This record gives sequence, C-alpha cells and structure tokens, in this order.
Amino acid sequence: MKYLKKIKAKLNLFEEMLGLYSVSSYEEDFGKFLIDYYKKIGYQAYFDKAGNVLASKKKNPKIALVSHMDTVGFMIVKEEKPGYYKLNTIGAPQFENLDDAVCFSGGKEIPGILYKDKNDHNIGYFEALATSKGKKLEAGDLVAYSKYFKSFENTIVSPSLDDKSCVFIMLLIADELKKQNHDFLFCHTVREEFGMLGSKALPYSFTDSIKQALILDIVYADCPLFAADPVIGKGTGICFKDSSSGERKVIKKLINTAKKSKIPYQIEIVTGGGSDLSSICWQNGGIETGYVGVPAKNCHSNREILSISDIDASIELLITYEKKLRATK
Repeated sequence: MKYLKKIKAKLNLFEEMLGLYSVSSYEEDFGKFLIDYYKKIGYQAYFDKAGNVLASKKKNPKIALVSHMDTVGFMIVKEEKPGYYKLNTIGAPQFENLDDAVCFSGGKEIPGILYKDKNDHNIGYFEALATSKGKKLEAGDLVAYSKYFKSFENTIVSPSLDDKSCVFIMLLIADELKKQNHDFLFCHTVREEFGMLGSKALPYSFTDSIKQALILDIVYADCPLFAADPVIGKGTGICFKDSSSGERKVIKKLINTAKKSKIPYQIEIVTGGGSDLSSICWQNGGIETGYVGVPAKNCHSNREILSISDIDASIELLITYEKKLRATK
C-alpha cells in the first residue's frame, strides 16, 4: 500500500473534515475550509457562482476530479409539541429510531434523537434534548447525524463518509502532486444529495482545456438494495453503471491502468443510486466521464464503514492514471 503512511498521518485532518457539518444547501463553511487547505499547499482555489470549490496549479488543466462536499440530513418543518419537531429528509438518509442527531443552525449545536415516521420514509422527527438560551428551533433549521469517528487497523466508521472520503482522497492527491505540473482540476460540488444542482453549474467554470471529468464518489458495498457486489478492503471501485453511465473508453482506461500497475480494484454495476456524473457528462456539448470510488457499507446512515486500504488504492489509481495521460501528450 503505497500511500498508507500518508493516509494514517492525515487521519486527524479526515476527522476534522467529518466534524464540519455540510448538509446539502449548507456547504459554505466546509467550502471555506477546503479553499484554505488548497491555498496553504500552493494552489489557486475559489468558489464559483454556484458555491462549488475549484482548485488548480495551472490555467489549463485537462482532467476535472469531482467529489461532492454535501451530505444527507434533515430539515425542520414545524414544532409538533414542545421540544419535538417534524423533519423532512434531505437526500435519502437511512436512519433508525433513537439515532443521535444535532440541530446545528444558528451557530449552536442542539443535541437530540431521531424517530422514524411509521408510514413515510421521507418524514422523521427530532426530539431536542437541550435548548439554546430559550431559542426555539424554526422551520428551515438543519439537523445532521451527531459526530462520530472511529479508526481501527484498516477500517473507518463515521457518518458522512459519502462523500467526504473522496474529498479527503482529493486533498491527499493535491498534496502529493503539489510540486508537479499535473493536469488535475480539483472540484467539490454542492447539493449533490439535493438535485445535483452544483454539478449542473460546474461545467460553466471549466476552461476549454478540460477534456475529461472523473467523478469520485462512494460505491455501494454489500448492499442488497442495489445488488452491489464490491466489498470493503478489496480495492478501489470503478463504476460501469448506476442510474447513469460513464464513457466506456474512460472506464476501460481506468481498468487497464489498475491492471498494469497491479492496483486492486473492483467493478460496480448496480441497479440504482446516482452521482454528479449524470449532470456533468452532457454539458458543454458533452465531456468524457468516468467514475471511481471507495466501497462503503451502510451508506447514508450514521455508521458508514470503509477501508483505509481502499482509500490507498483509489489514490494510487488516480495518480497513476493522470501521470500516464500526461506522458502520452
């Protein structure tokens, strides 16, 4: 595992990232965190008009790496009774009764507990366990899973690994390549979980030099819902299809790169799900796209699980892929 030491040395950064709430439509604080990180290691970084974060080393990058920085969550609809609030889901959180949660709007973190509606999976309830100096929670306030991070020998458990694991991968790649004249444009989109609004606007910020977009998102592991075959700990994921599909020739190039470099990989072919790929691929008259991701279990729950070795394989695949493309031009 080529980058294992680097990954483990940066786990504090990963935990810090996961502790920053970025429920879909509330990504600005996390975006500022990412821009500060990129600037500290020598990149130009900025927000586009949609709130996406972009960072690069040069003016004419050729490959856009894209991960989304938002997460699933909940929005308060109304107070049903004192301290007990009706919620609408954002994205598709897979929550259970008595899951820990926090309302974080207004600069205060108010802890609470989640309850499921018996008849509608798009509705939940939040019981606040504390108050904020008498301030009542209001319609539109946001609720997220409570912070939780555990790192074991080769396993990480946390909410929001979708898609902050891939954001983390991109930060490590940016750091690894910071002294090279590489062709990556690092892009972090908003509101993927809420209509893929950020990725629909992102290509308007691309220069004509961008020839390819690689989407970085989780791939489903051990998921009966989507008949997913990948398992954690067996390598990076290369997705042929979910609800959309990347360019077959790009996927084949990724697979060939993994094979020739002996990088462990797995193929994802699933019946559902979706990513920013579906809204980026047809923009600006069409752009070549591919999808790489980290296999993760329990997606959209408060205890998502992935493997450190799969993060390592994903980093190695993407760096090797970019270097080979750069060498052929």
